[in-house]
Amino acid sequence: MFLDSDRLAQDRAAGCDPETVAGRGDLQLVYLKQNLEGLLVRLHDGHESRFLGANEARRRLERLWPEYVKPMSAAALGRRFGLDDLRRAAAHDPYLHDASTMLGLLAR
Repeated sequence: MFLDSDRLAQDRAAGCDPETVAGRGDLQLVYLKQNLEGLLVRLHDGHESRFLGANEARRRLERLWPEYVKPMSAAALGRRFGLDDLRRAAAHDPYLHDASTMLGLLAR
């Protein structure tokens, strides 16, 4: 299951800790760091290790990709980014690496 890491503290404060959910069984939790715009910034060459807050990520993404509009289609994302971009960013983000590996996009 993919969860936003920036929501974890709020969820725990509300009594909803995903680590302790009864009946979770073998469900593996993968925490995605940051928001979508932050991830898209890091997929750009030279920005792999930039972990930005939501507002700064949005501004940076608009400079890197002026045509970006939310939500962007899967086809547009596929035209913009490839597996090399994902590999480069995943090398700096263990959460992204784990998620990509679980989806079979990266080798274990």
